Amino acid sequence: MDPLDPKLNAIVGAAVRALVESGADDERIGAFAAAHRVRVAEILGLSPTPAGPPDLIDVVREAVRGVLSESGLAARPVRQTAKRVFVMVAGKRTSVTVDPRLFQKVSELNGSDAKAQAVIRDLATKAPADTSNRSGWIEERLIAITQLPSQPAPAGKPH
Repeated sequence: MDPLDPKLNAIVGAAVRALVESGADDERIGAFAAAHRVRVAEILGLSPTPAGPPDLIDVVREAVRGVLSESGLAARPVRQTAKRVFVMVAGKRTSVTVDPRLFQKVSELNGSDAKAQAVIRDLATKAPADTSNRSGWIEERLIAITQLPSQPAPAGKPH
């Protein structure tokens, strides 16, 4: 409301003066001034000033979001939890975790969840003994398997 703010003040001021001179009580004058200022601003095409104080909870939330995003600690989108598959490695029962979307792909390629788990168990037995992150090693192999182009069966002998 910068350019027309003096005009807005003059219009609302004249209206309030007229109310005061007519003998209206304080409550009516205050209510009129608050409502009339917004209405006049709308008529003049100005954006009205906020009627009340800002909601402090919203202000604090926005400030916290800003600080967290600047520091790199902003909330990340929620991912599905990893798919846990129990395997036997060197005679010990353990588990590996696989991204659920990757597990779903492997399941679709093999026809069922049970067959996908069998593939993962097989890979777990083939992982090198010194692998520090067996789940990561298995995921790398699963990604390679799912990205292999499917080879169509030969149609017959060429002439």
